[in-house]
Amino acid sequence: MSIHKLRQLLATVAAALLLVSGLTFATPAPAAAGGTIAALPPVGSAICHAGPVSGLRCGTLAAVNVTVIFPGGQVVTGLFRYTACAEPGDGGAPIFDLRTGQQIGTVVAATGNCSIGGQTFGLPL
Repeated sequence: MSIHKLRQLLATVAAALLLVSGLTFATPAPAAAGGTIAALPPVGSAICHAGPVSGLRCGTLAAVNVTVIFPGGQVVTGLFRYTACAEPGDGGAPIFDLRTGQQIGTVVAATGNCSIGGQTFGLPL
């Protein structure tokens, strides 16, 4: 699924968080020191989301341009991964750069949960 199609889906549906087991992802090498993709801050930056279920959760931007393969084979490319947990119902929550306060993306998927820990995937703006 392309980023454009995913954005259309998020715009038309109040997206529920895709919290799945068996999620696999391929992570490319981190961006070069100081490098960014689109409006994303550099890898290693502090970012947060404000989920309606999990509340304010912060972590570190771990990877950009991530491809996620969902159970059933659906592939989504161009996402970013960070080290904050999320809960079912947090889908669509804004993700922002803690340093600037600017929104940089939207929560679209996560592994784990806030009881056991996990990682969250965002769709860049």
